[in-house]
Amino acid sequence: EENSIIGEWFRKKTTRYDYAAHKVFIEIEKEGEKNREEMEIPPGVFYDDPVTAFYNFRFGVYGKVEPGKEFILRTLPRKGKETIRLSVASKEETEIKRAEETDKSGKDLFVRIFLNREMWGQKKGELEIWFSRELIPISGVVKDVRFFGDVKGKLTYHGLMNFPERLAPPS
Repeated sequence: EENSIIGEWFRKKTTRYDYAAHKVFIEIEKEGEKNREEMEIPPGVFYDDPVTAFYNFRFGVYGKVEPGKEFILRTLPRKGKETIRLSVASKEETEIKRAEETDKSGKDLFVRIFLNREMWGQKKGELEIWFSRELIPISGVVKDVRFFGDVKGKLTYHGLMNFPERLAPPS
C-alpha cells in the first residue's frame, strides 16, 4: 500500500500479488475515483516493487548481502522489461567511498541501486545507499532527479514512532 500526500491532494495505491492465481491486482484511488487493473504473472516468475525489494534485500530474502555481490530482480512490467539491480561494492571500493565521506559512522556497506523503470519522472533511477552492518540504511542519494538534481537523505531516527495527525491519510 502506498499513500502519497501533496498538500490537499491524496493518492492511495494498493498492489496485491496473488502468486497462486498468477495475478497482480492494482487499485488506485485519487480524487474520489477508483481505478483497478489486473495483470498476469507468468508461472515461475516473481515480481517485486522497489519498496518490497528494498526490505527483502535487507532481510536476506535474495541471499546473503556481502561485499562484491550483485542481485538482479524483476519488477512488475508496466512499460516493457523492468528490473532492479542491487550492487554491493567490494571492500576496496567501500573503503574509497567511505574516505570521501565527512561522517563515516555506521557506513559499513555501500550499495548502488539501478532501477530500469519509470520513477520520479524519469525513465531510469540510480541510488547510492550506505548501510550499517545490520543493513539499516544510514544515508543515501537518488541521482539526477528531474527538476531537483541529486536528492540526499540520512537516517535521523530508527525505531517506532507515532505520526502526527496532520500526516495521517484522510479518512
